[in-house]
Amino acid sequence: MPQEVENAFGSATKILLGRQHNNAERFAPWLLRNTLKKRRIKGAFGLPVHKPDLPVVRDIPSQKFAPLEKALESASNRIQLSESELPSLQELAVRAGRIAIFAPEIFEGQSRNCVDTRVVSDSTHVYGLWWARGSSYAGYSTIVTESKYVFGGYARVLNSEFCINSHNVTRVKNCFECDSCYLCRDCYFCHNCENVEEGIFCFNAKGLRYAVFNTQLPKEEYLRIKKMLLDYINFELGKKGVLRRTGESTD
Repeated sequence: MPQEVENAFGSATKILLGRQHNNAERFAPWLLRNTLKKRRIKGAFGLPVHKPDLPVVRDIPSQKFAPLEKALESASNRIQLSESELPSLQELAVRAGRIAIFAPEIFEGQSRNCVDTRVVSDSTHVYGLWWARGSSYAGYSTIVTESKYVFGGYARVLNSEFCINSHNVTRVKNCFECDSCYLCRDCYFCHNCENVEEGIFCFNAKGLRYAVFNTQLPKEEYLRIKKMLLDYINFELGKKGVLRRTGESTD
């Protein structure tokens, strides 16, 4: 992992949890738990390549995948036809399939220090993503767009910053284990919320502040509960490197 991404993980945990956790690799299994799965396979030409677990793509034979530069080279291959030959569209499709090589990789724009990330556009200092566009300081996630300091999370993180294990969120800041949220700030374990600031375990809610389970509390009481929650999270992460779901095995 690039040192810049490692440092960013420490900064994100410090801001979200009030305690800095280092060595992001230790937390990788937890951060990757809900991300897009991809396998390292032996593709065309015997070269290693990552194959994502996506519809249609997962059904393409492994030997049809190759790194981007090799796939581009193969694009010069042509179907050979004799002057008198008039194959059907079905036959042409079969022949094309024999020479077609797919590259599950795209690199465009001005990007640097993007490691183990397959689709990259105008991004810097990212590691272990599937897609990074206009983003920086992110790792162990899936699709991160116009965002920074993002770790973990499935689906899209858009125009957001300082998020850990947050999924399908837009314009949120300082959110931990949240999903399907918009324009939220300083939220923990929230679902389908909009314009919620300082929320814990809120769901299907709008316009709340200092709320726990959708109930607004005096600021002092909210902060007391928040401290208890963060103490628990930091203890679990510090001891085990993971937050487990209810009923999940501790093995």
